[in-house]
Amino acid sequence: GCPTNRADLIARTVHVLERLHLTSTRLQSEVDELRDEVDRTRRAGEQLARKHKDAEAAATLAQQRFAMQQMQQHQQQGGMMGGGMMAGGM
Repeated sequence: GCPTNRADLIARTVHVLERLHLTSTRLQSEVDELRDEVDRTRRAGEQLARKHKDAEAAATLAQQRFAMQQMQQHQQQGGMMGGGMMAGGM
């Protein structure tokens, strides 16, 4: 083979390998950034899920307290009315 053809082939091969290396480096950097973004998003999702769970628990507790207050008020009113009716009926 001709030395210039061999030199051209080597030069083109080096050029292709350099481009391949740059592309690989860029893609690896993008993969790293995307992994970081996935991690941040996952942590944010977990934090949001914890807040949602806490809020649901607080809402359930508030509903239970409200129901207990309503029952106590109903019992107090019923006891007062019932006692008065019994006393009046006797």
